[in-house]
Amino acid sequence: MAQGVVFHVNEAAPEKHRMAVRNLENAKKGLPEQPMEIVINGPGLSMAAAGTSTVVEEIAALQKQGVIVAVCRQTMKQHNMEEQDLLPGMLVVPSGVVRLIERQQDGYSYIKP
Repeated sequence: MAQGVVFHVNEAAPEKHRMAVRNLENAKKGLPEQPMEIVINGPGLSMAAAGTSTVVEEIAALQKQGVIVAVCRQTMKQHNMEEQDLLPGMLVVPSGVVRLIERQQDGYSYIKP
C-alpha cells in the first residue's frame, strides 16, 4: 500500500476545485488512516486564496481530518501574495512541483483530479 496520497490542483476553474475536494472526501472515507495532501500551484492558487476560494468550508473540514494543504511559494510570489492572503492552515512550500516530486519519492500515490 502507498505511504500516502497527494492530490494536485493547478487549474483555476472552481469546478476543478470542487472535484478535487470530492475526490479527497471520498478517499478519506475509504482510507481514513492514510496520510493525504493536496498541492496547489499555478492557476490553482485561487483555491487557497482567502478572497477567491469557492471551497472554504470543505478545505477546513478536510484539514480537521488531517489533510495537509500545501501551497507553492513561487506561485504566490508571481501573484504578489503573502501567507495572510491564504485560507487558514495552509502550508507554504518553496515549490509545488518539488513537493509533488518529494511526495512521490516518499511513496505517495499521485492523483490529478
